[in-house]
Amino acid sequence: MIARLIDKLVFGFILVIALQLPQLADHYQQFLSGLYESTRWQVEGYEATAKEYHYADVDAMIARH
Repeated sequence: MIARLIDKLVFGFILVIALQLPQLADHYQQFLSGLYESTRWQVEGYEATAKEYHYADVDAMIARH
């Protein structure tokens, strides 16, 4: 009787975890997408600043500072 109860509890726990995996994967994908866009926006800002102050490229601006 106790073994069947433990078996049902383990099954229920694994089922709940399995149901959460798609949502967890979706949130992680959204996090990575946001991180990528934020980094891309920041790099474009650095490129615009380097161009505005007449540096050859971003690396030259960073080396100067």
